[in-house]
Parts: sequence; C-alpha cells; structure tokens
Amino acid sequence: MRNVVGFLLITFLLSGCHYSDKEENIDFSDADLYEVISPDGKRFDLSGLVKVDSQIIGVADKPWNKFLYSINPDDSGNTASAKRLHSLSYDFKSDFEAVDYSDSTYYMADERHSMIYQFDLRTNQLTPLNLSWPQEVDIDEWGNAGIEAIAVDSAGIIYIGKERDEPALFRADLSDGAVVSIKLNNFPDNFDVSDMKYENQHLYFLNRSNFQVIKWNAETKEIIDYFDYGYVLNAGGEKAYSRSRYPMAEGLLLTSEHIWIALDNNGDSYNKENRWIEMSNFAGENPLLVCFNRPKGF
Repeated sequence: MRNVVGFLLITFLLSGCHYSDKEENIDFSDADLYEVISPDGKRFDLSGLVKVDSQIIGVADKPWNKFLYSINPDDSGNTASAKRLHSLSYDFKSDFEAVDYSDSTYYMADERHSMIYQFDLRTNQLTPLNLSWPQEVDIDEWGNAGIEAIAVDSAGIIYIGKERDEPALFRADLSDGAVVSIKLNNFPDNFDVSDMKYENQHLYFLNRSNFQVIKWNAETKEIIDYFDYGYVLNAGGEKAYSRSRYPMAEGLLLTSEHIWIALDNNGDSYNKENRWIEMSNFAGENPLLVCFNRPKGF
C-alpha cells in the first residue's frame, strides 16, 4: 500500500467537505479491502474493532451475535473470516456498536439500552457499568442515535461518544462511574461519531458522514489532524454499498502502521459503481474491512 493522504486547508476541514477521488487512473495498492465472512451464515453486521495481542477482535450489532469474534484477514486474498472467540451470556436484546479493551477486560457499548458492559476474561462474566450521568442528560431519549463509540485510556477513563442528533462526547472514571460532558469545539459540519480509539492523550473519532478519522488532543481539546478515506469508500461519489443512504463505517482500529475501518453492511449489497468494489469483484452483502497505511505522525 502507499500513503496518499495529505494535508488540506483547515477551512476545508471545517467546511465538513470530504475528498472523493475522481481520477480515471487509480492505484489499487493504496488500500486492502476484505470481505468479512460470517461464521454461521447469518447476517453479520460488523460494528466495532479492537486489537488484543496479535488478534483483531470485533463485535456485531444483531441480537443473535452473542460473541466476541476474531477477524482474520487472508494474506493471500481479499476475505477475512469471522470466528467465534468468546461467548457472551445475557438475557436482553442487544445492539453492540463498539468494543475496546483494557486490563483483561472488554468494554462494549449497547446502543439499544444506552448501556456499557464489561466482559472480564478472568471470570467470563458480562456485567453492566454503573454510570452516573449528569442530570441534564436523558439517555433514554437517545434511541438509535445514542452510544455508538467508546474508548478506554490507560488511566481508567472511558470516553463515550453519542453518535448524532446531536453528537456528543462524555468521559467517566471507571472507579466511580461519574460521567461528565466534554464540549466539542470547531468540529466539521455534518460531524458524527461512529467509533473512537484513545492513544497517547489523543482521541481518534471515526467521522462517518465525512469519510474521515479525526485526531483530537484530549488535553487541549483541539483538532490536531485528520485522515481522509473517501477516495476509497466514496470513490467518484459512489459509496461501498448500493442502497445505502449513509456511509456505513462503524469500526475503527489503529495499529503502529495501519488504520483499519470496518463497514456494517446494514443489509445492503455491494455497489459495483464504486471502483474499489468492482476491482475486488465482491458480490453479496457481507461487511467490509479496509486497511490503510497510517500516515507518519498521525
């Protein structure tokens, strides 16, 4: 792969615009695309990613997906197999939209109930986090525009991202569950939050609507940089899925060398008008995993 992402003017960033490649000649080595194969043939809407040791771990957002999955890209092809890794025992109708990991514990966001759960590998128990939300925040009103993203730092802080209408950011101390609101200034128009990761005092927002990953300093509360992936997932103005009204990126994973983005298919089929999808010869309606080179310093 080759890094093709450059810096654009800050006014372009703040406008909420995104770049979509319109050139006739495309270097298809710029990104690697993988069709994610369900482990049981059922609909598998991949919605969150995290790296644990050497494995990519994912969650899916349908009630029958009661597992944490290992996602295994094929080095010699363009598929990634999803395999059941950890079974989750619970008695509610789930909608897991995000996953993170810290100190032998997975954290998962259930958007349907505006809840965050922890799965401790030492006990194999799934338990809810006891969070105390600010009085002015009514999580019961969020519905399908609620908790879409979480990120845990090394100091025992969990960041919580409300997806849209209006997007919002919160932080909670895992020791006492007290939630506080964080104001977001100077973010792009049409900003939404479909996933987050924390790394070295920075939060990385998956800004789905603008085909961007935004790097934000959690100390100074300033946007530092961004990575634009629209040249692949909105190539020529064509999204990855044919009937999708919205972009489908829902999972973000950062490694030292790569940026991984997972797309929930939402029941839609691949869009052959997108030249990357056409080149990959994908058919059907499986989720998509895309790997980009991570720009230096991002």
